[in-house]
Amino acid sequence: MSHGHKKVRTEFAWVVALAAVLFAVQCKQALGKPPVVQASIIGDTTASEYTLVEVKTDTPGTGFAWFIMGPRGMEAFRAVAANRSSVVFVGPPGKYTIMLVVQTKGGGLDQAHSVVTIQGEVNPTPPNPTPPVPPGPDPPTPGKKHVIIISERGDQSNRLRVADIEDSPKLRQYLLDNGHKIRLSDDDNPAPWLKPYLKLIAEKKIALPVLAVVGLDGAGVSVVPLPADAAATIAAIQKAGG
Repeated sequence: MSHGHKKVRTEFAWVVALAAVLFAVQCKQALGKPPVVQASIIGDTTASEYTLVEVKTDTPGTGFAWFIMGPRGMEAFRAVAANRSSVVFVGPPGKYTIMLVVQTKGGGLDQAHSVVTIQGEVNPTPPNPTPPVPPGPDPPTPGKKHVIIISERGDQSNRLRVADIEDSPKLRQYLLDNGHKIRLSDDDNPAPWLKPYLKLIAEKKIALPVLAVVGLDGAGVSVVPLPADAAATIAAIQKAGG
């Protein structure tokens, strides 16, 4: 089975689970008991690129289940409150549908949903890299960069590390503060712009996941193994002139 099929099956499983929960909510409401309390989601409906987005509810309850669908499918989030009544997430520009199911204190279930739009340039396309002429690399030129994280989505051994780096608020804020653009990609179905980078990776015999840093004009490309965490990734971007 291809990695793409695995990803589709995983997301489909989440959708089925969500549909089951929402169906249970509708059944509870149709029966008229236990009592239904109208749930609510509190939070901004728009957010700036790379900033941490918080959504929460003030609906009393004994359990809270959140689902966030975004440009990449089912999006990851982290609970802020111990009872999961408040969560935070980050992601690329696009629309995010927030769904909440609350188990009320009376034993019922209720749901709420909202939409958050993260503003910014959607999927900026990096230029074709212009590698330095041999024998050695050009010294890094300080400036604004395209930061590209290239991974194999079906690689379960690195999945959590890649996700933690991609969604790191610290990394996202660093990129925003310095005017860098980020692009996340995988090698399953490479876009035309990605192919020159994959060629460089193959020439350097670097295993995925990979961090590529390149000037907005395509100059000064750096291709290295993806560091261990967000702090080390920032250091690698700085070393490449970013």
